[in-house]
Amino acid sequence: MTSSSFNGSQLFGLIRTDEDLRILEVNATLLHWLDYGKDDLVGRRFDTLLDRAGSLYFDAHCLPHLGIGQALEEIYLNLVTRTGAPLPVLLSAARSLSEGRTTIEVGFARMARRARIEDELVSTKKQAIQANEAKGRFLRMISHDLRNPLQSISMSVDLLLEENLGPLNETQRELLQSCQEAGTNLGHLISDILDFERLQSGQLEIQNEAVSANECLSRTVSVLKPRLTTSAVTFEVEELPEDVVFSGEMKRVQQILLNLITNALKFTPTEGRISLRLRRDDQTVCFEVEDTGCGMQEDDLERIFQPFIQVGGREDKAKGLGLGLAISRELAQAMAGTLQVRSAPGQGSTFTLTLPLQPGEQANADE
Repeated sequence: MTSSSFNGSQLFGLIRTDEDLRILEVNATLLHWLDYGKDDLVGRRFDTLLDRAGSLYFDAHCLPHLGIGQALEEIYLNLVTRTGAPLPVLLSAARSLSEGRTTIEVGFARMARRARIEDELVSTKKQAIQANEAKGRFLRMISHDLRNPLQSISMSVDLLLEENLGPLNETQRELLQSCQEAGTNLGHLISDILDFERLQSGQLEIQNEAVSANECLSRTVSVLKPRLTTSAVTFEVEELPEDVVFSGEMKRVQQILLNLITNALKFTPTEGRISLRLRRDDQTVCFEVEDTGCGMQEDDLERIFQPFIQVGGREDKAKGLGLGLAISRELAQAMAGTLQVRSAPGQGSTFTLTLPLQPGEQANADE
């Protein structure tokens, strides 16, 4: 590279150094960028023009490559101007041999636009985090404000249905039962929103404990019993012949099972069948919820575990937000388990919740 080519470039900063990185030539463009005179830089080590992080990186990573004859291309570093301000640049460099003398030629392209973009990305990320935190606070606040009056309404409806304040005619009872069901559904929606927000923010704590599989099954069926007795769907339960103990949180496992069974009731037609079974192997216990409902396309088998996604089925699916299965899978994973589904159109669906056995149970199985 000739001296004229150094002085002729207005788009790039250029430096030529000796093997010890002492500057031999520097072009006017770089002098202008850094606000130095030529005499200020000639004879000075090039790496002193980099900020501390850039100097360490250049010495540790760039010099070894140059030493074995490899060129450097577009290394992002900061030069430092006379006033100490950082100047983001892309650095390219190569060794050359001319008239028996080895030199290192270094070119710089300014990265002011890239720096602005990176600052904007950092700012945008910060704003997104703040917005997410604000959303979480809003959801917690609005859910709390909804839950209190809803609880009062539900208690009042329950008192009226118990006829403690006087007898009801059939029409009044039906209207109150509709209010009771709507209140229950709204309560479930509020709980789903809160659980989803806590899972997304990492604030939902799981307390793993030793849980009896058969006891968990019995409690779940007991909670569902009122709804199951009024349903035209046949419900079958199959416990383990010998109870086993798994690792998990009882109420969260029940929450998953209630979600799965309630979901099956939505999509199983009259005179259909839902089966709840327990299986085990050497390491895990499996809860299986099988239905004879409409089934799903293969493309939908993973989509249903995404938030706010609902697929196929009867029209009353619109009562939910599409959060139940997303929450259930995340809860299963938080307990070191899995939630999977098998399904085909017209052949129903089988959801399988798998959780690890307690260490002692695993040892007994191995024996």
